[in-house]
Amino acid sequence: MHPKAWPPYFDDFRKINLDPFPFAVVYQEVPEIIHIVAIIDLRRAPRYWRRLEQ
Repeated sequence: MHPKAWPPYFDDFRKINLDPFPFAVVYQEVPEIIHIVAIIDLRRAPRYWRRLEQ
């Protein structure tokens, strides 16, 4: 699958939902690699993980 197949989530990050599981992966495409920023448990508050990186 192509990394740009999913729409932007915020800034230059993208998110893919891992159906049928309640998880999503937030990633950033940088030259020649995919940087995984977070694996989100979608059963929790939608943006709780953003607070964790501060």
